[in-house]
Amino acid sequence: PIVYITFTIRSITGVILIGLFLLIIQVTRRLCECKMVSVYSNAQMNIIHYMFGHLFYIGVGLSMLAEAPGFTGQGEYWRAVLPLSLTTNKWETTNLFHPIVVPMRFKPTKYEFFTPCHMIGVTLFLWSSYIQFDSHRILANLRKDTTGRVYTTKHLIPTGGWFDLVSSPHYMAEIIIYLAITIVLGGKSSTWWMVFLFVVTNQIFVGMFNHSWYLKTFKDYPKTRRAIIPYAL
Repeated sequence: PIVYITFTIRSITGVILIGLFLLIIQVTRRLCECKMVSVYSNAQMNIIHYMFGHLFYIGVGLSMLAEAPGFTGQGEYWRAVLPLSLTTNKWETTNLFHPIVVPMRFKPTKYEFFTPCHMIGVTLFLWSSYIQFDSHRILANLRKDTTGRVYTTKHLIPTGGWFDLVSSPHYMAEIIIYLAITIVLGGKSSTWWMVFLFVVTNQIFVGMFNHSWYLKTFKDYPKTRRAIIPYAL
């Protein structure tokens, strides 16, 4: 006779790892831009807004993990089977590991890291990240002279890049960045959809506010520019 001693192992699907990796890139890049690229005015940020910004990035990571396989009971399970022979009192070495099928929301595939959604999402992420970086660089250069020395902290009219089309291309890029991660996740996480909708709502609201401020502050501000979506909004 043989006694089978079993236990289960849960694994995190690769799509979550890709999403988290992109999120880490985004947060790291924004930190570097804030420390080494941006030139700030003398205006002060409300403490509530400041704290909310920190809590947001903490919550974003947790939101991605909220429905991740291996954290919620959904996902890929493996049953480790260790057969012990009572006759010989030795471990049997044949068929040591047997997978079992468990229903899951994120079902991994053989080519999990090379799906069209991953390639489209990552490409869109890199493109929008460059737009955001370039927009922050243009804003910073407005307050620098030709030698790179900061000579003013005033607000000026930005030109070049996507600023020729919208007032806040960095906010537009933020929306596309989170859209890209949504595509990578395959649109299967309802929690992440709420994060994405929050980012869209927040960035459009702030972008509209900035656009209105530009129009009121600068009489010669280009009238053909939109707030955040080229030719539309």
